[in-house]
Amino acid sequence: MQDTSYTVKIEGFILGKFRKKGTTIDLLPSQATTFLREGRIVPKAAPKPQAKAKD
Repeated sequence: MQDTSYTVKIEGFILGKFRKKGTTIDLLPSQATTFLREGRIVPKAAPKPQAKAKD
């Protein structure tokens, strides 16, 4: 499954709602394609893996 969370890069209206820079938004891949191409959103960073516990 693809990650559907994106961070707003340029504030403005996305899907009829005003979004501020730095907020996260969940989009379908088909919706995100256009906004990624326009540079209005960026993919949300993947979570960092946890360090292995020492025995």
